[in-house]
Amino acid sequence: MDINSSIFKLPQSPGPYPDAVKWSQENLLAVAAQNLVLILNPSNLQGPKAYVAPVEYAALSPHEVDFEEIKRDELFPAVISSFGKKYNRGVENTAQVRSIAWSPLGFTSYGGCLLAVCTSDSRVRIYCAASSLQAQLQEVADLSCDWKKYLESCQWQATKLQPFEEMSSGGMPRGIATAPSFTDAFLQSTDLLGCTVVSWSPSVHVCRQVPSSTSAVSFLAVGNKLGQVILWRIRAPKYSLQATHPDPGFQLVGVFAAHSTWLSGMTWGACPCTSNVSEGSGCQKLWLATGAVDGSVRLWSQLGEQLAELPALASAGPRHWGNAWSVCGRDTFFMTPQATVSFTDQMTVDVLAVAFPQCGQVLVACGKGPGGLLVWFGREGTGRDGTDLIPGTLQQCAAWQQNAHHAQIMGLKWATLGAAPPQGQDGEALLYSCGNDARFQSWNIAFPVGKEGAALQLRIGEGMKPSQQVPLLALPDAGTSGHQRKSFKESDQTAYNGLDLSPTGTLMSTARSISPSLRMRDSMYAGRIILGTLCIHP
Repeated sequence: MDINSSIFKLPQSPGPYPDAVKWSQENLLAVAAQNLVLILNPSNLQGPKAYVAPVEYAALSPHEVDFEEIKRDELFPAVISSFGKKYNRGVENTAQVRSIAWSPLGFTSYGGCLLAVCTSDSRVRIYCAASSLQAQLQEVADLSCDWKKYLESCQWQATKLQPFEEMSSGGMPRGIATAPSFTDAFLQSTDLLGCTVVSWSPSVHVCRQVPSSTSAVSFLAVGNKLGQVILWRIRAPKYSLQATHPDPGFQLVGVFAAHSTWLSGMTWGACPCTSNVSEGSGCQKLWLATGAVDGSVRLWSQLGEQLAELPALASAGPRHWGNAWSVCGRDTFFMTPQATVSFTDQMTVDVLAVAFPQCGQVLVACGKGPGGLLVWFGREGTGRDGTDLIPGTLQQCAAWQQNAHHAQIMGLKWATLGAAPPQGQDGEALLYSCGNDARFQSWNIAFPVGKEGAALQLRIGEGMKPSQQVPLLALPDAGTSGHQRKSFKESDQTAYNGLDLSPTGTLMSTARSISPSLRMRDSMYAGRIILGTLCIHP
């Protein structure tokens, strides 16, 4: 691959949020660049194929707020932090892109992928290509508005969902013993609407045919500021030569309190479930890893078939069951908690990645705090006496690398795993990481396959490295006389903002920012300044 043809010059630098680049199964690249999302064709990086236009900053409020009346109220700081741009005309009134995620292939009317975009105004919107003649992606759903309508219909009872740590310790749900004040209720309702991260599950093909449904479904998980996971389901449209079936749209199927504070990272994975008669041999099991700003990381799982059969929440309201709150008469934790990968340590979880070396084995990588890397391995098996483990428990071990990077980790990705190792040997996996310290690392992870209680080994390996010198810019240097050509070196790009692998695992894309000290200050070239790059590495 020609290195000059594998670089795209971004008109805006990638945003400060991790995972700024995503590669779809449709072989399209989405790059979050401040308030824009650019859609690129990896085979032709001469220009963007499509884009998501900036949207006006419009955070949802649980109640109508009179700005003049709250100046002397204790709500003033909270309202200004969430809705200040609404009242300050001097502030840029566009929402920044916080998180993006592609759906699996085949969930649009033309068989393509949907794009979920979470913005800094805590809203989640769904986009797809309107037609091949339009460059701007069309908004097809605003899940934040649908979520607010549901909350209003059930009188905001979802604020009383019990966090996982309170339920596991036998504590009482919040908000039941005493009624919260108006300030607390307003803040909780605001956090309930505040979406922070999105992640799309792999496509699930249901083993048993569900009546009046299609065989392929997918789930969009949305995390909010209360630590809850909101689960939306979409079914792949049926294609027929005789009739056209309408798109069934999104259905809200569940919400559970995974953490007690902001969700900052979330990712899905899928693998065949173990050969258990009660679970149904050959069915897919979905795994969801969630991380919060308090440093806690938890792993959840459920059969895709059971999630596909969940009724929509719009059919009934919430009600109280015993010591736990239930939505639509359903147990709060319809996702089975498998393990606590990391306990609370006040090191923010920035990015997560999961992989499945073999059936019943799971690898979780987590970027935490100022450059820390946590790798966790779990497997299903039998106890020491030969009996089966209790469902929801895993044999596990972990390794921690304190200085994997010197700054925030912005991207993690497992490479395609190879064949199973021979009996008695440790398995190996390759993990890629990048961070704000302008470093790209590859890690060889050795995990125990057949050794009881063996420690997980973590060491730096020889992996793919970006080119040491890449010509990124050819403009007159504003800091010197004449018209000298200027090339940027690898060290001039100060930060990685994300990475992702192609669907086949043969190519990698990275998004980077250009050092502010190297940007031209001459107004003549202001419209031609390169603020960031997207590179594709073989």
